[in-house]
Amino acid sequence: MNELTNAPRFRRPLAVRRRPRADRFAKLGTPFLLAFALLVCWIAPAWCATDMTLPRPNAGTGPTPVHVFLYLVDIFEVSGSDQAFNADVVLIAEWRDPNLAGKWTTIQSAKMEDVWEPRLQVVNQRGTSALLPQRVEIHPDGLVRYRQRWSGRFTARMDLRDFPLDRQRFRIQVVSLGY
Repeated sequence: MNELTNAPRFRRPLAVRRRPRADRFAKLGTPFLLAFALLVCWIAPAWCATDMTLPRPNAGTGPTPVHVFLYLVDIFEVSGSDQAFNADVVLIAEWRDPNLAGKWTTIQSAKMEDVWEPRLQVVNQRGTSALLPQRVEIHPDGLVRYRQRWSGRFTARMDLRDFPLDRQRFRIQVVSLGY
């Protein structure tokens, strides 16, 4: 008994043992996870843009050559402490699609999702914005040309041991996702 309140003393409550986080989500089950994935794809279809129904040009004869050209338009800022730089970059990618050859007599413009594309991504971008629409030019001979201009922040490893007389190489790393 507690002398001040005449109430019985209780022991301190035992610590509640929580399940590990992985256990809690595993308990939800496969139907919930499938429903969640479908909901995410319904709300934000850009996250689920893995449509592989368009055939890759020359799919049975080996890889499809894609020529990528990068042009550095301007560098606005270099931050040694953040290991980053702000730049304006233009990317041009070209490939041949025999399925599109001869369909038109002049150069046509099309949406990216209407043709096969190599799904190019800039790996070392941090907060860039695309300045051009997601479109391609299709030439009468089947040449497909994609142009994009990015402006923003890119990461770069910098060796600052000789600062302020140092020299740096700023790279833009482009990869193809899924091929």
